[in-house]
Amino acid sequence: MDEAHAFLHNMSTMLQELTLLHADHRPRCIASVDKAFSYHTIQLMTRGAVELFYDEKLFLLQGNCCWPCHPGPHIRFHEYPTGKSWEHRYIAFTGPLTRRWDAEGLLLSEPMQLDDETANVVAQKFDQMLKQMNRPGRWGQAHAVNLLESILLQLAESRTTTAPNLPPWLNTVFTQLAKLDQEPDYGRLASTLHLSLTTLRRRFRQATGTTLHQYRLDLLVTEARKRLGSTDQPIKQIADELGYQDVYYFTRQFTQAVGISPARFRRSRQT
Repeated sequence: MDEAHAFLHNMSTMLQELTLLHADHRPRCIASVDKAFSYHTIQLMTRGAVELFYDEKLFLLQGNCCWPCHPGPHIRFHEYPTGKSWEHRYIAFTGPLTRRWDAEGLLLSEPMQLDDETANVVAQKFDQMLKQMNRPGRWGQAHAVNLLESILLQLAESRTTTAPNLPPWLNTVFTQLAKLDQEPDYGRLASTLHLSLTTLRRRFRQATGTTLHQYRLDLLVTEARKRLGSTDQPIKQIADELGYQDVYYFTRQFTQAVGISPARFRRSRQT
């Protein structure tokens, strides 16, 4: 596979496994956040100060800072002192790729201070990402996802701790589960890794925080969301191509995962 085809294959995989939800740049922000997140975000401040809580753990952030919001803790943050604005950029995203990034050590777990050079580079990439997200068509999204990964890599390189390498067995599992046109054979996959199925299930959950079945389901739902939002394919065809023998079962799983039916989801993207 030549370099161009490798890039396109990688982009296709990333688009399949990640959904960009929303993003913004507010030069004079005084908004407050007080919620438990069901998705991931990266927050960037390049001027001002913010008081941040993860549950009851307090951080007072000043100047160039970056921090995550993610499922788990109740997260609160607001300007500090009250009424004094700060410059705010953020990106919100979800999908199975977040688990891979977490396993690779790319996702932040706590706030980090940035030097001026790193903050400038990250802010520029944020602005480029925002422009790409607003472009029509799949290529704008592809460039935006690529820029998001570049931001995460930039932050990882700037941290003092070394991010762990993804174990080869886990990379193999990710690769196999991402083949959406093939029904996964977990027993055979475990055998190729010289593991029992019980051990594979336990190790995967320890490494990613989720089960093999749930990770696979997340992949299918993420791909279904993309097709429903960006193509005119009939819902039954989408279900068939994603390996569902019964469109009603596909509809039930999609509704449980997203909160609305595939038909309603498609209509919401067309208005």
